[in-house]
Amino acid sequence: MSNESNTSALLTNHRKAIAIAVSTAIAGTGSAQAQNTLEEIIVTATKREESLQDIPMSITAFTDEKIVHEGFKQIDDYAGQIPGLTVNRREPGGANVIMRGCAVSAVNFGGTATTSVYLDEQPITSAGFNPDPRLIDISRVEALSGPQGTLFGDAAECGTLRIITNKPDTDGFAGWVDLTGSSVQHGDLGYDVSAMVNVPLVKDKLALRLVGFHEEEAGFIDNILAPGLPGPFGPTSGAPYDNSAVAKDDINSSDTSGGRVALRWTPNETWTIDAQAIYQK
Repeated sequence: MSNESNTSALLTNHRKAIAIAVSTAIAGTGSAQAQNTLEEIIVTATKREESLQDIPMSITAFTDEKIVHEGFKQIDDYAGQIPGLTVNRREPGGANVIMRGCAVSAVNFGGTATTSVYLDEQPITSAGFNPDPRLIDISRVEALSGPQGTLFGDAAECGTLRIITNKPDTDGFAGWVDLTGSSVQHGDLGYDVSAMVNVPLVKDKLALRLVGFHEEEAGFIDNILAPGLPGPFGPTSGAPYDNSAVAKDDINSSDTSGGRVALRWTPNETWTIDAQAIYQK
């Protein structure tokens, strides 16, 4: 009797061990599947909301979470993550945007634009130069590679870059403030401040959204005073150069400021009317 009882106890414990092992394996598989699940990204590349996976186009999209997490502020910050996109920076706040190498001039990427840039539904493309809107309170960035002339006009024969802002929310009040400081060794101090406030004016009907930002980018190059340099036609002719008017420390520092005022009116379930004013300098 004693041997039978011991054998029964061993079998029972063995079954429990197997059950625990199987349940642990199942739980581990479920956890792995949850971690491998991709977030669905909704884009409006075809002028209507669709899942990125369902659109038969070459599209790279950045969500608002990625923009904030990666610290994207201007096109230079995310251009390297878009296949086939080239950016020729000309000055702060502006750049030439080229997709698939389609440039009129191989020297300076100038001439007629072949890649259009849109801020919401407004084209901001110009010949050989595109404004670079600050990525503050942005819903997503969409890069559409290849000809897009049917939906985005004649300046989109090689692609379109779309920057979509967050729209006013009629459901509730919201706001945030972000402040960042920086220091450059042997250079200047810098800071970046931005803020957003969303105010429902009429519940479920009318809302106002305000966005503002200002950045002082620290410089580190000193333009030293060098009076009495030879003139343009030799030391004995022409007025000597004098850079006293532009001699200063940290001469490559820059500042960028701007903001947006957006108004959304939804008179009924069918109509949505958006108005927006944007400033950046």
